[in-house]
Amino acid sequence: MKLGNLNCFEQTKIGILFCLFCLTTNCATDNHKPNSGEQTNTIKPSLENDKGFDLSFHVNPKADSNYDFLIDLKLDSGNYIISPFSKDNFYMPFSLVLDKNTHLHIDQAILEIPKSKIELDTIINLPVRFIRTNTQFIQKVNVRTSDDFEVLGKVEFLIEPSCIPYSIDFMISQQDGKMAIKKTKTGFHPSYRGK
Repeated sequence: MKLGNLNCFEQTKIGILFCLFCLTTNCATDNHKPNSGEQTNTIKPSLENDKGFDLSFHVNPKADSNYDFLIDLKLDSGNYIISPFSKDNFYMPFSLVLDKNTHLHIDQAILEIPKSKIELDTIINLPVRFIRTNTQFIQKVNVRTSDDFEVLGKVEFLIEPSCIPYSIDFMISQQDGKMAIKKTKTGFHPSYRGK
């Protein structure tokens, strides 16, 4: 089939499909298994040193059993993630989820400082909100008990341009009236096939 015989819309559609194919094959694993004597140059990401970001958690007490849970994201140069406010359905945006519980109530949507900017993504040809700078996320939470408790949570996002999804577990606890939040595990998201 010659592209010259296709109208502009059909050529654009083929171009988008080709880009999506390239993107998805780039994010997929290589099923090739080397022979015993064959050398490979596969670089596997390390969870310790070269993940491309750092994430830290903090608690900021407010009045009347209200707290701000702060998540500080520091990105290595050239890396970026997708904002929780991005409206595209293609990428895996930053998300924060708490296990179901009766101890904590999330008062409103997460805040993002500074706010991400909308960019036209040339791969999917749609507007996407990329986070390209160090960012603080603030989740306002109301504590509904004075009892001691522990609640587990998870932060998930896709780090680009490496196309690696991460899942970071954390625990929010109250002991003797003092709130704390700590990271418990950093790992690849279950959807990641390059482990």
